[in-house]
Amino acid sequence: ARKMLNPQAVPEKFNDFIEAYGRENGLQAALLLGSEQLNAKLPHHDRILRIRLKPTQFDQERRAGTLVILQDITDSEHEERQRKEFVANVSHELKTPLTTIKTYSESLLDWGLNEKNQEAVRKDIWRIHDDSLRMERLVEDLLLLSSIDSKGIRVRMELLDFSRLVRQSVDRMQHQAAEKDLTMTCFTLSRFPMVFVDRTAMERVITNLLSNAIKYTERGGDIKVYISYLVDDIYVKVADTGFGIDKEHLPRIFNRFYRVDMTGSRMFGGTGLGLSIAKELIELHGGRIDVSSTLGKGTEFTLMIPIARKVFRDTLEQLSDPGGPREPLHRLALDELRQQAGDYQYDLDQLTADNSAWAAELLDKIFELDPQTDSGQPEQIHEATVPENVSLDT
Repeated sequence: ARKMLNPQAVPEKFNDFIEAYGRENGLQAALLLGSEQLNAKLPHHDRILRIRLKPTQFDQERRAGTLVILQDITDSEHEERQRKEFVANVSHELKTPLTTIKTYSESLLDWGLNEKNQEAVRKDIWRIHDDSLRMERLVEDLLLLSSIDSKGIRVRMELLDFSRLVRQSVDRMQHQAAEKDLTMTCFTLSRFPMVFVDRTAMERVITNLLSNAIKYTERGGDIKVYISYLVDDIYVKVADTGFGIDKEHLPRIFNRFYRVDMTGSRMFGGTGLGLSIAKELIELHGGRIDVSSTLGKGTEFTLMIPIARKVFRDTLEQLSDPGGPREPLHRLALDELRQQAGDYQYDLDQLTADNSAWAAELLDKIFELDPQTDSGQPEQIHEATVPENVSLDT
């Protein structure tokens, strides 16, 4: 067959055979002519396969057969596509504010500070300042995501009242809501079990959800924050009466840089990474975050965090397993448990699968100041709001 063809017309690689003769004929021709390397990506249902065929020979004259390698590369192809999209998005997000900064700074340099009136100069400087902050937020978000991806994120876990943390976050955001004539109210129980979380990370998550609710709710709308718990989990729901999200976008709402309305998102600001970061941080704490929405009526985000007693109980149960706790959350909980156990003169190394009563006793001592009621029922529901006026008697 080689003698019948022009040697220059004989492809050396599989892709060249495919291009010259089509998929089926190209594969047969490559095998027949003994191509040195055969390589292709073949779609198969919802997977992507890579096929490699390489002839093997006894010597230069005799061929022994063909080595066939079939590899599922669906995941690696998906990761590569995500990487390219990520790089493209980052490049765009950095270029946009850089263009603004460059344009207005050149305007100031060309015209000079004395050539323009003071108010015009002030506006130009504010535009430069705003886009500098936008770039700073983007870089901070990218660094945080990089830390999460590389498992290098540093967290400082502590026992705290999650309800109080949420109420404080709501109070801090009240002035932003007031600027749009929004009513933001927090409904919470008066007694709550403790959680074991990183305060800064959780404040970031709550602030992001509240900020989004304020951004995408029209003037005069309502934002309600509900905090409750059921059995071993604390739930926080942030519900607004904003624009809402079409159901086709909901499955991708936590994807990095994914925007339902690119124009609208840029008009309202933000990096497009907030919800992705929130999801990563919540899952790092053993929780989850969900979203539901009706277009034109509003959106609800619900996050769940396990209470500290559950985290510690699960950690103690894993001590009897070879290697001990494996999840990052439980390894962090183990460090806290060792410190707490030392304060109460308990030895965690003596824990076995048969002394659950001993473990329960330790947890009772650690959480003896836990504000959870015996019945688990709320004693009071109140609203966390900022007073309009404060009177001091001095």
